[in-house]
Order: sequence, then C-alpha cells, then structure tokens
Amino acid sequence: MSSPITSEYNIAMQEFTNLSYTTSEQHKDLTEARMKRDTADLEKISSKLAVCSPFSPDSSLRNIVTGVVAEEGKSHNPANVPVAFRSNCLSPFSFDNNNVFTEILQGPIPENVILTLDSRTGAIMESWGADKFYLPHGITIDHEDNIWLTDVAMHQVFKYSNTLQLLLTLGVRFVPGGDDKHFCSPTDVAVSRDGNFFVSDGYCNSRILQFNQMGDLIGKIYGQTPGLPAPHVFKVPHSLSLDADHNRLFVADRENGRVIVFNSDSKTFIDQYTGFGERVFAADYNKINGKYCFNQQ
Repeated sequence: MSSPITSEYNIAMQEFTNLSYTTSEQHKDLTEARMKRDTADLEKISSKLAVCSPFSPDSSLRNIVTGVVAEEGKSHNPANVPVAFRSNCLSPFSFDNNNVFTEILQGPIPENVILTLDSRTGAIMESWGADKFYLPHGITIDHEDNIWLTDVAMHQVFKYSNTLQLLLTLGVRFVPGGDDKHFCSPTDVAVSRDGNFFVSDGYCNSRILQFNQMGDLIGKIYGQTPGLPAPHVFKVPHSLSLDADHNRLFVADRENGRVIVFNSDSKTFIDQYTGFGERVFAADYNKINGKYCFNQQ
C-alpha cells in the first residue's frame, strides 16, 4: 500500500476509534514531501507495468503481494534464485517510539516467505519459512550455500544450512538495542570466504558489525568519511556486498544516497560513490566481471 493511501487510512481510523497513534523515529518520513515522492514513484511503476509486465506465466506467483529481495548467482546452482518476501503487513505504526515491534500478537507471517525460483521460468522450485518470520528483510546465500536472513521486527539475524537447519541466531528476539548483543532492525548480511560476516544494523543503530564464524563480535564500522565534518555517518545502511578478491566491503547508505567502500580487513574508508539521487537501496559486486551494481531511487 502506498504511503498516501496508508496515511489517509490511518487518519480515518483515528477519527473512527477516537484514538491517537504515535510513530517511531524510523517511520516519521511520511511527510508531505514523502507522500508526493511516493505518488510519483507509483506513477512511474504504473507506466512501466503498462509496457513491461514482470509477472510470470506461473499463476501461483501472482499471489505474492509485496516487497521482494533476491540474491542471484551466489549459490552453487546459478539457475536457482532464492527470494525472500513479506506480505502486506507493515504499517507506519508497526514500531513504537522505542523501536519495539507492536504487532507481535498478530503472529508471524503464515505463508512461506522464502522461495527458490527457476531463473529461466520463474517457477517455484521450493518454499519454506511459514510461521517463522515477522518482517524478513535481507537474504544472503554464502559460498557454502548457507542461507542468511534478517528480520527487522524481531531484531535478529539467522543462519540456516541448505537443508534448512537453523545454525545460528544473533540478537535478542523482539528486543532492540545498540550494545554488542542487540540489533535494531538489521537489514543485510555479507559473508567472507573465511566464514566471518558483516551485518548492517540498520534502521536505528546505523552501524556495521563484523562477527567471526562462531558469532562473536570482532569489529565495528560507523561510516565516518574522511574530509567531511562529523558526524557524517550512515543513515540507514541498507545493503552489503563483498569483493573478496580485493578486500572491499560495499555499503548502500540508503538515506544519504551514496555507496561507501571500506577495506573489509582494516575497516578503513576507501572510497564513496554519490550522485544517485535521494536514496540508494542496494549495492552488489559481481565477482565474474569485476563490476558493481547499485539500486537507486
């Protein structure tokens, strides 16, 4: 549901119930400017759909209703595309002022939210994850075909084997925080060949944390940029990608509209890319051709 429609719906509900709602800091961008931007985005999407439909001939895929995040070409079988999606369950009031998810009693998403698609036909080859996740956000497949997922409502990171066995859980269930044991709506995971991994944390903390393969914290990045006045830091680090051959970590700094590159060993700043517009949602490095791709708005 677009922001303008959601805003009108919420206003109507407040008038009908005679109740007032508060919005967490991370969702207070439903301003007039944001509504106009979302309306313009909706018009662009409608225009694009009129000439280029993304829907598969497989009718079962048409029931997927919102946000999709996919990682392609990182698994051992490049013909398979793992996809994480969530149903239309997030509203501007899903979090309180302390970033605590307020819709726990509604239960986890009852549908399978992790799908494996055939990249040629779009057919669903496998699906799982029903009744496990509330707001799945990022999905990563590492070099051993382990599946990494973040859930921004549960404030947790999960690692599953390719046989769907839960191997590791980080963060405290439904408890946001900014210390070494907690996340606050983590968004993505990037895994090194040695098993160490980075987590972008995320909507509230705006930091990158590095862990060893056992899940012990071994490093932090707060996004300081040399030559720019402090605090010039991350504003929603939204996506991560590793260039293992050159020890580079790409970070999509969403609300700052830039991609920052760090040395993945020393965690020191290397470079940044700007000029994308207001927001950059994702960064992905392609190790086959040495190129990187950015998803911007």
